[in-house]
Order: sequence, then structure tokens, then C-alpha cells
Amino acid sequence: MPAESTAPAAPTVIVRSLPGRLGALVVGAGALWAVLTIWAADGARNGAQALAWGGLVTLAVWALWWAPQLRLDADRLTIRNAWRTHIVAWEAIETCRTRWALEIVTTDGAVVRAAAAQRAGGLRTSLRRRQALRRAESTGRGANWEQVHSGVREDFLTGEGAYRTGMDSEQAGDLIEAYAERRTQHGGIGPGARSATGAPRADPREGAHALNPDSRAPRTPRPALRSQWNRPPLILAAVLCLLLTATALA
Repeated sequence: MPAESTAPAAPTVIVRSLPGRLGALVVGAGALWAVLTIWAADGARNGAQALAWGGLVTLAVWALWWAPQLRLDADRLTIRNAWRTHIVAWEAIETCRTRWALEIVTTDGAVVRAAAAQRAGGLRTSLRRRQALRRAESTGRGANWEQVHSGVREDFLTGEGAYRTGMDSEQAGDLIEAYAERRTQHGGIGPGARSATGAPRADPREGAHALNPDSRAPRTPRPALRSQWNRPPLILAAVLCLLLTATALA
């Protein structure tokens, strides 16, 4: 009878800025009101020009405050910035750098910057570290544990369902490293994963050939990092620029 999988629970964690999204909605509503007012008062030409300018301003705010997002799933980390989306397998994450912004470094040396988690101010960081030291003293875990895991909630690693939260770069970096470590070392995908019997677990991407190495056919390995352009905002930006040019020349 095959051994049962001991893969840990894998909640989905979405990191994005709630205040930023609310701000983007406010800016978008204000731009829409201005466009409608100008269109009604000054006619279609000026209204179309206002639409182009309002659309570009709203698009810029969307790119800064709404679009950036981190999504931690069982099999991958998805980093969505305004114009590009990057997908990284957990076993390919080497470390996270958080000095100036959140940067994910892969095992092959690629660096991806995540706009969803910005660097916190010095006062906020200092207060959080003091709280971490107090928790370490009260729980008896020691300062080193809290310094490594100060930004990680246990339910983000072992819970179920989906969680949505906002984090700064240091907290998000701690969470990504802890999530990646859990997925690759405790029964998840990637190198080092083991079954309930302690035997090495075959990588699920290898399919049936993993059970019989002699019959394994040559295959192209999945890239550690996949990136793609976000086409809708690029197309919208081009359309708004064309509209602005057309109204200026009319």
C-alpha cells in the first residue's frame, strides 16, 4: 500500500496594499467626475481630451497602488508588478533582499523586484523589532528565532483557504523564505522532499518516468523563473496616448 503524502497544508497568501487600493478608487472616481463635468460643459473635443488625461493619471495611480501583488500558492510564487508578472517555483528561491525594497533572488542568480511590499520606515522597523524581542523573552524561544521569523504568522504557513494582507518588504521577505522552506523541506515540491517512509519523494513534474529512471525520456526542464508582459495596461496606455494626440491635433 503506498505511503500517504505528508505534504503540509498550503494556504494561499495574497499580499497587496489595501490603503493603496482605496486611494486608487478615490482617484479614479475623481477623474471620472472631472471628465463628465468637462464633457458636459465644454463639448466632446475637450471632454475627449480630459478623458485621455484622466485615463493616464488613473492608469499611473493604478500601476503604483492597485496592480502590485504577491501571491503565495502551494506550487509557486507569483509576483505581479504594473507592467510585468513573474512566476517563481519555490525550489528556485535562494533568498530575499529587503534593504531598499523586496527583491527575490533565484538559485540561478536572477533578481526580481516586487513592488507590492515597500520598505518600512526606520521607526516602524525599530518598534517591530522591540516587540519581537519581548515576544522572544515571554515565549522562551530566544531572540534569533524571532529575528528570522518576526514577520511570519503561523496561520500563513499552516492554515487553510486564502489570506489577504498588507506587508512591508521585511515582513514579506520573511514570509516568502519561511513558506519556501516549509514547501521544500517538509514534503512539498522540489529537492529534498520526502515521503512518510523517509524515502526521497519524486518530483511530481517528472511523471511516471520518475519511478523508472531507465525509461525516462529526455525532457525540457521547467524554467525557475517565468516572466510575461501584462498586455491590458500596455494596450490601454497606447490607446490613451493616441486619443490624447488625436484631440491635440484636431
